[in-house]
Amino acid sequence: MKTTIHTLKREYKDNQTYLNEKQNLFQNLTYMMIEKELNHNDIDIKHEEPLKEELRSFLNAVVNGTEPEITGEDGLKALKMVIAATKSSREHKPISFDEIE
Repeated sequence: MKTTIHTLKREYKDNQTYLNEKQNLFQNLTYMMIEKELNHNDIDIKHEEPLKEELRSFLNAVVNGTEPEITGEDGLKALKMVIAATKSSREHKPISFDEIE
């Protein structure tokens, strides 16, 4: 089969459609997992702005010499998760937290 601009465009469109469907499936599965987790655990959801609450907890921990609700380790894990998700999206493959420095 001869490769033409037309066939390349069709292949590109097919690949984009596949990637879009894969991304939608991943998002739906993620939402389902979160919903399942929320339904099985009682979570005390505060109706405050999250960063404001986190900073309040940190300042309280500094003043009282206690551990904040969100530790530096928690923040590092969240950052690694975002970096891994971004890298996975760009490279179209799973990325382990161990791969993130």
